[in-house]
Amino acid sequence: MAKGDGAEVVLYKGDQVLLQKRTRWRKRELGEPPEDMNQPFTFPCHWVLFGGEVKEGETSEAAVRRELTTELGPRSLPLTIRLLGTARVLRGDEHRQVYFYEAPLSCDLSDLALKEGDGFALFSLEELPHLRMRPEDRLAIERFYGRQGFGWASVPAP
Repeated sequence: MAKGDGAEVVLYKGDQVLLQKRTRWRKRELGEPPEDMNQPFTFPCHWVLFGGEVKEGETSEAAVRRELTTELGPRSLPLTIRLLGTARVLRGDEHRQVYFYEAPLSCDLSDLALKEGDGFALFSLEELPHLRMRPEDRLAIERFYGRQGFGWASVPAP
């Protein structure tokens, strides 16, 4: 995996998908230079899949599991994760490979502890087309619903 590659997961419960509301500003993490603090996120205030960057020496599946633990706590870890597909996306000025997974949410929402972002929620098939979402996440969810036998007509983000 190349530096900057990503791994994200379509977490689902029945016919609903769990998404995270992205914050407007990055918060400084331990070890980051001060000039990186409060930098705007790409796609601020959008609903996105859970996931993040694949670290050096890490598989994309291990990155998804690490990110879920970081973002939602250890109870969020699904028993099974299946590769849904990959996409080459433009992030900033660089193209990156993103690995998309699908996994059932095996706990109740009350068991989750949001540690990143402005919130999370389950969205139904009918609600998803009307959300402000990152384009590659929208495509991954369309692919997921296509595999599950649900019909979902793609509509542009509002």
